[in-house]
Parts: sequence; structure tokens; C-alpha cells
Amino acid sequence: MARPAYSDEAGFSDLFARMYAAYETDRNGSARQCQWQAEDGWIIAYTTTRVMGGPFHDRWAVMAYKPVGKGARSGRGKASEWRRVYSRGFATRKAARRQAEKLYYRHSPKLAAKHGRA
Repeated sequence: MARPAYSDEAGFSDLFARMYAAYETDRNGSARQCQWQAEDGWIIAYTTTRVMGGPFHDRWAVMAYKPVGKGARSGRGKASEWRRVYSRGFATRKAARRQAEKLYYRHSPKLAAKHGRA
């Protein structure tokens, strides 16, 4: 069986990598994000642009990631792995940011008290 004739093997692998990245973006969605790390180690994120592709296509999204694994319960911010435990899409950016702030202050009680959100 003859091997396909590619003039540049590296060029083919670059093309394949770009095609795979585009597929992953379409499947999972892509958008700019703003992330905050809460006092208890959770990471709260919301998109600042509409999501393109994925389950939240053409919406704004909010995600919350809980620290898991080694160092997750120490309270010193030494976690190296997070698991998404919350994700939701919103029709407006304002609603997404409001929900992200609620989650952030829920996991940051000292800042919530300081900013009058307790």
C-alpha cells in the first residue's frame, strides 16, 4: 500500500492540529472570560463575549470550579486541580455577571461582609 505523498509532513501535522483545535472549539464553545478566585479556593468565571459553539452557543455563560485532589482542603490555595460543578447560560451579559458576583460572594464571606453583600 502506497503512503500518501505529502510534500511536508510537518505542514500536514500543523494542518491537522488546526483542524482539531477548530473541532474542539465548535464542540465546547469559545469566548473570552473573566475569572475570580474566591477565598475558599473556588474559581468563578463568566464570559465577557458571547460563546461561539458548544452548549451555550450565542449566550453568555457562568461557570464555577471547585478545587479537588491534593491540597484542595488545606485552605492555603495549594490546589492544582479543579472540577466544574456549575455552568449556566444567560441571555444577557449583565445577568451573567450578576450571577457570577453572587457565586463569588457566596464563596468569599469576608469580602461579602466588607462590601455589604452578606
